[in-house]
Amino acid sequence: VVAYNHQRHAEILASYGFDKKQIFFVLEKFVKKKILKKFLFVDSIYFLKKIKKLGQKIILLSSGEKKFQKNKFNMLGIEKYFDEIIIVPNEKKKILTKLLKNIKDKKNWFINDKVGETLKVKEKFPDLNYVLKQSLAWPAREYRQSGLPFFPTLTQIYEYIIKH
Repeated sequence: VVAYNHQRHAEILASYGFDKKQIFFVLEKFVKKKILKKFLFVDSIYFLKKIKKLGQKIILLSSGEKKFQKNKFNMLGIEKYFDEIIIVPNEKKKILTKLLKNIKDKKNWFINDKVGETLKVKEKFPDLNYVLKQSLAWPAREYRQSGLPFFPTLTQIYEYIIKH
């Protein structure tokens, strides 16, 4: 599995006869804040501000191509809300093991949109609190069958966290 980046995108399009340099230039120049905002949920900033006020360490763990992801977070202006940002090329499994091996505190939360990934983490680290951000990319039945709390908005997740 190859992580997304503009160079790889340009190479793929070049294999269909497009000019690789021109495509790369367009991607680099025009994939800016306006387009990147689509990666952000409507209530993301509200959620991050509220969570930050709780005073716990906040870690963003993301998978993908490091330069692309860092650029995306920077342009979205969300870096300032996190104590640590970790970007891995593929699976998060190894880094999660490292991050979570010493966590026993029930006040820690694992928020994710991927049901299968979250259930695997829960098997290994049952003492964490789990909540899922429902994504339209996954069938609703997967969320229901997981047995985990799930919500369509980050605002609802924040309200759930505060109550628990």
